[in-house]
Amino acid sequence: MSHLTSSPGRALPRRFRKRAWFATLTAVTLMAATPAVAFAKPPAHQPATNTTYDIHLGAEPGEVPCGPLTVTFTDGERFTTFSNGDVLVTGKLRAVVKSDITGQSVSLNVSGPGRFFPDGSIKGSGAWLLFSSEVLAYAVGSISIPTEANGGVNAVTITGRRVDLCPLLGL
Repeated sequence: MSHLTSSPGRALPRRFRKRAWFATLTAVTLMAATPAVAFAKPPAHQPATNTTYDIHLGAEPGEVPCGPLTVTFTDGERFTTFSNGDVLVTGKLRAVVKSDITGQSVSLNVSGPGRFFPDGSIKGSGAWLLFSSEVLAYAVGSISIPTEANGGVNAVTITGRRVDLCPLLGL
């Protein structure tokens, strides 16, 4: 018999008993952690819709800072919803922002991506179109938008570049 095997009446050498104990402890730890992973709800995926639609902003005074606008979106974004309620938005999104006053427009790639949280806050990176009562801007970089109760888009934090769109629309 090899010196690494054990006969019924002999114990394994001490160094092999330590390894066997460690292997057993590791296996038990992994088995204890497995149910949490095995029963986790997988994220739900919504494929890109590839649609075009308009939204009209500024019909109400103070809705956007530089008068009525029409924004035409071409939407190829995909939504992934996680079990904690977070929604990750990725994919292509293009926007044409047109002033209803001057007729001038600007075309933008605003594909993000972004993560939308159940409390209403948003974290994102890449290119964004931001609009609210005090903001009409194109932002590139990292953004953080707090909940509406904490200022929403008006209180956006941008690490990167921000371009005010009102002058580009002749306003």
